[in-house]
Amino acid sequence: AEHMRVSLLDPRWKEQKDAMFAKLKTTGRADDDEVARNLVALASTRPDIFGSAEDELAVAVQSAMGSAAADDAPAAPAPPA
Repeated sequence: AEHMRVSLLDPRWKEQKDAMFAKLKTTGRADDDEVARNLVALASTRPDIFGSAEDELAVAVQSAMGSAAADDAPAAPAPPA
């Protein structure tokens, strides 16, 4: 009932509505860049879900130090044969 009243008051209403829905159909998907920006924004506001940058940096440093320590450690002597 409401759509009939509006269409009678404004004959271009249906054209405008159809144009709006056509535009929404073609632009409904976000670009990869937009998704990445939104994820970064979400991660910065929710460190409980994604962890913080400091946590990631600490893990990376510990991993690097762990692999460097393993490289510097002397190899175990071979058992006598």
